Amino acid sequence: MNADKINGIGVSFRFITPVLITITIFLLSWIRTDVTKLSTHFTNHLSHHRQLEVDYQGRLTRLEGKVNDAKIGTIR
Repeated sequence: MNADKINGIGVSFRFITPVLITITIFLLSWIRTDVTKLSTHFTNHLSHHRQLEVDYQGRLTRLEGKVNDAKIGTIR
């Protein structure tokens, strides 16, 4: 390869590289924002399910109490 060909490729890379780096940084910041939003969404979703489990456990406890009372014969 001659020097002019190498210099031509170098000039191309000198202009293309900053553009590619800028696009990459933009895409990475976009991905980071999306991951943060998803993390918040799923945290809220999981806390909702935790509350449902607590409610279900309370209902099961009351039902178990009624069943135990029925076995003993104290249900009215």
